[in-house]
Amino acid sequence: MAERRAEPQAIAAAVSELARGWVRADYCRPHQILVLTPRSRSKSVLADCETVGDWPLVDYDNRGPDAIAYLSVNRAKGLDSLAVILAGVRPFDQITEPQEQMDFFLGASRARQLLGVVATE
Repeated sequence: MAERRAEPQAIAAAVSELARGWVRADYCRPHQILVLTPRSRSKSVLADCETVGDWPLVDYDNRGPDAIAYLSVNRAKGLDSLAVILAGVRPFDQITEPQEQMDFFLGASRARQLLGVVATE
């Protein structure tokens, strides 16, 4: 069976849909959402993504009240956020490499209340 990998546009659309849903349901505000990927933004599935939902996607250090912050999992060590979207990871039950398991756990554990996972397959 051939392995299917989600296209970056499909992952970006799923991240946007999740963020919009959380904000519409009043679970959180855009600035309370943190998008994490296993790699730096330039090498991630969201490299070409400038917005998430209706809000700009900005580096964590440049976040503002009407923007969604982005960070790599490794840079998020020690941080947390009300809402975290872990994007561009493999489904947990398909992860066999220890480093990928650590990235998934580290990213997922940054969420205080809401966690969304957008897998690549």
